[in-house]
Amino acid sequence: MFIVKGHCHRLFILAAAVLVCGAGRAPEGGGQGGGAGGTVLRLQTLPSPVSTDISAQVSRVIVQEFAALYPQYKLEAFAFPGIEGMAMDQGPLMAIATGVPPHGMYVNFRQSSSYIDHGFLVPLEILLARLNSADPRARAADAAGNWLADPSPAEVEEALAMLRARIVDAAWPVLYREADTDRAGVPRGKHVWALPYGQLVRALLYRKDVFNEAGLDPERPPRDWNEFLDYSRKIRALPGKFGFMYSTGIHVSWGVYSFMVSNGVRYMEKGADGRWRATFNTPAAAETIYYLLELTRQPFETEAGDTYSGAVFAPLGGGQEMDLKWQRGEIGMRFSYLTFGRGLDINPALVGIAPAPASYSGESASELNCGSTGVFSGSTPEQQLGVMRYIWFQTGEQAERIRTRMFIDAGYGTFLDPDVLAKYGYDDVLKQVPEDWKNTVRDALRNGVPEPYGKNTQTIYEYVSEPINWALERPELLQLPRDEALRRIGEQLDRAAQRVDKFLLGELTPREWRIRRLAGGGVLALIIVVFALSIRWVWRAFSRQEQALGDQPSFRRM
Repeated sequence: MFIVKGHCHRLFILAAAVLVCGAGRAPEGGGQGGGAGGTVLRLQTLPSPVSTDISAQVSRVIVQEFAALYPQYKLEAFAFPGIEGMAMDQGPLMAIATGVPPHGMYVNFRQSSSYIDHGFLVPLEILLARLNSADPRARAADAAGNWLADPSPAEVEEALAMLRARIVDAAWPVLYREADTDRAGVPRGKHVWALPYGQLVRALLYRKDVFNEAGLDPERPPRDWNEFLDYSRKIRALPGKFGFMYSTGIHVSWGVYSFMVSNGVRYMEKGADGRWRATFNTPAAAETIYYLLELTRQPFETEAGDTYSGAVFAPLGGGQEMDLKWQRGEIGMRFSYLTFGRGLDINPALVGIAPAPASYSGESASELNCGSTGVFSGSTPEQQLGVMRYIWFQTGEQAERIRTRMFIDAGYGTFLDPDVLAKYGYDDVLKQVPEDWKNTVRDALRNGVPEPYGKNTQTIYEYVSEPINWALERPELLQLPRDEALRRIGEQLDRAAQRVDKFLLGELTPREWRIRRLAGGGVLALIIVVFALSIRWVWRAFSRQEQALGDQPSFRRM
């Protein structure tokens, strides 16, 4: 399998970024400062100039409003090539290492711990307190980039409360926490490291036309796992239809996250001792995987006498094929993010929205994520304040008013947050919002479970996917007694959790650490020896050629 290879790529790039930047400082001081063109702010979250969808149009207007309000800043879109399939994760790290970092960094939950622990982010409550401080010296710095004064503790507390008001409850523990390291240069204590500009919640989408064709009530989505399995099989009995779809492969654990968290499974948690550990090796996780195996591989017979081996379309990797099948009406149900951009292509007459079906325990939950922006610590003081101003404007009331008005004018008001519509008095639009959208958004925000966000979580999905894929590749487990099948799945979960604790979280014994260091040192020494011998062999080969031509080699002793 190629998980180790991908992990090494990530470690190499992260190591390069840390070596070059130290505790988050770029060689250029974070980028250009002031000048004739103003202070440059390089931002990851600027809209693409070639995008024409309503979300991009709204974002461009918000950027224009900010530029008019703060003409001293020159906004630039961040762009940097990354390894194929990992550009979002590795592009910023490569840019930091090469001295052209984004001053405003995109931060999702899975990336947040790495960014925090390597000192790449500035605490936002301190920056916001600087902007609001009564002391102008808190916003000024000397020639070396050192702040002339700090905001008062009361000003910091006030700024913290202002940030808290803009972060949903489920996301607060993710964005307000302390670093999992005592590395020099990383701020101590709890801080707000990034501010969300939009919530992402996953919900169940279902095709009402497919439900009708299968004899199901299009206004009644499945409420629990039993109904979900029954609905999926009834839809699968239709020619060329599948009840549900998700992609397998190294990220299958993300694709089925809603099933997992609905059954109380959490991939990683922080213990009372302050250490992160894998927590997905539980009976509930084994039960969830067994349910997925039933859904995906268990043969069943239809009323017409036909037999199908599973009710799910589960290709390796997924991608465009899945989207095409959904658009063609070949899939009955799928999980998808609810966002402005995602909601705009949903026709309420054709597609219904529902919370994740409840597990056998009766719990319903789904993934909560946030697109957030943080301030790169290697930026100049001017740039840090500028990015903080941009973040505060982007998430503030003026931008929210622009966003709400433009979406409504474009005919997409029914896909906005119902609370926002009520806040700005769009009662006529609020009456048109489908009830399933209202209920799903409310339930998703209330029951949302954050994407894994602890120490070294950037590759957690790959590790959790191993036991899931192992089970999905073995339909013969369904022929065993249920308890025996659950036991075997549990063994695979335990092995995967042990690998996470050892290789991802460093939970090694002193003896294992010594062996690892010795092995690493031996491999490094071998590489050096092979490299030196190779150089010597190449030099001798060229020396012989030079002597045959009558030239004298420079280093005769090699």
